[in-house]
Amino acid sequence: MSDTDTSEQPHAALVRRLEARNDRLQEALAAASREIDSLSYSIAHDLRTPLMHIDGFAQLLQTSTGAVLDHESRDYLERIIAATRAMSDQIGALVEYSRVNSTELVISEVDLEDVLSETLELVRPWTNGRSIQWHRTRLPTVRGDENLLRQVFVNLVSNAVKYTRPRDPALIEIGTRVERPRELILFVRDNGVGFDLEYASRLFSPFQRMHAADAFRGIGMGLAKVRRIVARHGGRVWADAQVGEGATFFFTLPEDPEVPGSEVSHGENTRS
Repeated sequence: MSDTDTSEQPHAALVRRLEARNDRLQEALAAASREIDSLSYSIAHDLRTPLMHIDGFAQLLQTSTGAVLDHESRDYLERIIAATRAMSDQIGALVEYSRVNSTELVISEVDLEDVLSETLELVRPWTNGRSIQWHRTRLPTVRGDENLLRQVFVNLVSNAVKYTRPRDPALIEIGTRVERPRELILFVRDNGVGFDLEYASRLFSPFQRMHAADAFRGIGMGLAKVRRIVARHGGRVWADAQVGEGATFFFTLPEDPEVPGSEVSHGENTRS
């Protein structure tokens, strides 16, 4: 045995130990994430019933006493009803967010061109009366969970439609590029209101908004959900933007979407 072979043995053993440790950390992180999601789901589910009661009784009170209440009291009731409904929407969004990690990945061949066409049909009602110029390149077929990938496109495209509302015409581009081997980059670009990149670190966190609620409605969960879905496929997500100039959202899909800590099944390409 040569001196080179002897010197490489400790190095190889160290690499194996580090890889094993990394695998254990990944498994522990995945387990902790599942536990947090389960807890969030349980809490959110348990909060729905009392909220429904508050909303229901407030509406009954509004109906039965509305004629005798003064303007200020009626306003209080309307605020209670609006607040409970807003909180109910947030709880619903949190439940859906938690389900992303608990749902088993169903991996199949997914034609992203079909997914995009379906997405554009879904957002069509929000584009009525608008002047929007769509630019799209042919999207490839990838391996992934079709239902989850559809949610990524719906969130990103609907955001582009929403935040270009002040623009006439609005410009929305959907395309791809390749920078690394075995990794596809997809993007959704718009000429909307954009945002300050100084706050980009919080962009993909739950319940984070970059714009005032009275300017653009929303809960602030869409991009967090996008990041979680893309991460489950082993990909990355990031954004580039400039205030008043628009934004571009990027996400990657690796050739092999299976990642540690994910439950995966392999099936035929099916429509839901």
